[in-house]
Amino acid sequence: MIIISVSTLIAIILLFFLIILIIYKSAKLKIDINYIIASALLILLAIVISLIPFRFSIDFYMIFMTSGFFFLFLHYEALNSDRPNPRIYLVLIIILTITIISHTIYIIMIQTFITEIPTDDYYNENPNSFITGLVTLLTYIGGTMNRLMILIVVVRALTIIFKVYRNTKNREIKIEFFAIIFFLGMGVDQFISYLIPMEAREILRIIILIFSILGILTLFLNYMLHPEYLYLLPFPIYNFMVFSEAGISVYVRRLSRSENVVAEKPILLAGALTALSGIIKETLGSKTKIKTVDADPFKITFNPLPMEHGRLVVISYGYTTFFKKSLKKFTNGISHEILEKINESGTDLNELEPIMDKLIKESFPYVQFIK
Repeated sequence: MIIISVSTLIAIILLFFLIILIIYKSAKLKIDINYIIASALLILLAIVISLIPFRFSIDFYMIFMTSGFFFLFLHYEALNSDRPNPRIYLVLIIILTITIISHTIYIIMIQTFITEIPTDDYYNENPNSFITGLVTLLTYIGGTMNRLMILIVVVRALTIIFKVYRNTKNREIKIEFFAIIFFLGMGVDQFISYLIPMEAREILRIIILIFSILGILTLFLNYMLHPEYLYLLPFPIYNFMVFSEAGISVYVRRLSRSENVVAEKPILLAGALTALSGIIKETLGSKTKIKTVDADPFKITFNPLPMEHGRLVVISYGYTTFFKKSLKKFTNGISHEILEKINESGTDLNELEPIMDKLIKESFPYVQFIK
């Protein structure tokens, strides 16, 4: 038992330093992963609290663990779309609220009515009292909500990851799949505990604790080694193109994960997009602006440059919160001098290319160019 405790403590310390390294690396690469950092810190805090023997450790564990998985949900939703799934989001908000309220009321009641003796002794002496029944109900509700939160988030995350892997066959995504699987035990432990003897439940708790630490370690080590894979969820970006205010293509950049249909015909594609924009303006008015075009399975995003003096066109497999932040960062990074070069008649495209490459890499640090 002491060996397991020491091993667990070492894993927690390692995980803490790993989170610090990830925060540093993310800041250096200018990658925003606030949700997953918040999730890891809350889950780690819950695990640490569960190892401290005090009266309300299980209650604080439940609150922090449930909150951690809620932020994990927000992380995957940010990678999956530009906003969380409204139905799942509402359900999880309700679950989180019930968890916090039930455990808070439980703590207040214990502190108010059961202060003289240990809680279990009070239950044994007053098995049929109203207080015993109420605190037991609150414990059951809080525990059930916690498991329900974990199961919903894990299933949702696995669904997103499986969809990505089916499209990309990326090895790092497969590793993430197994990392999330480690969390499943935390969602079903209550149900498993009903099927095993009382003396075996403590061993089950330790096993699940170890698996949860392994899950976080695997998730973050995978990110440390391959930081760019995180932003491939759930889609790759295929092409970047920049057009001047006059609709002239001044920059085209293929990415290493481009499909042949996109990669081999950038000039034809640029011409087609220019023609489409022209037709829309002719038929619907000069002030009409195209923002997105769905060309299944591709999504074409038209992002205006400052003062509408040109446009960045990105061909990707979807549109997410992280992607939207990168677009905004790209627009904010275009100086007046760069804007003049883009719209300058007879501008040297070879001179403009490295400038745009640098700006793309700063705004989309997770993409890889074809050399």
